[in-house]
Amino acid sequence: MATLIVIDGSDNTWWLNTNVIYHMTHDINSFVSYVKWENGQYVYLGDNSTHEIIRQGDVSSQLNDGDFFYTKSIACVGS
Repeated sequence: MATLIVIDGSDNTWWLNTNVIYHMTHDINSFVSYVKWENGQYVYLGDNSTHEIIRQGDVSSQLNDGDFFYTKSIACVGS
């Protein structure tokens, strides 16, 4: 099963990706529910940057065909 991960929050583009450790976004508005995350965990990106996980929750995304895709346990990271 493919899952969705945002790679560019500036234009709401989502790409299919099945090989990620964390599914994440920095757009809090895309969450339908979330909890504050206070575990001091970070995600490490390929450009050697780190981003703290600040919330975790469920995201609903509208696809190009108008359908919605619901994804659970998405990390919200600070910029």
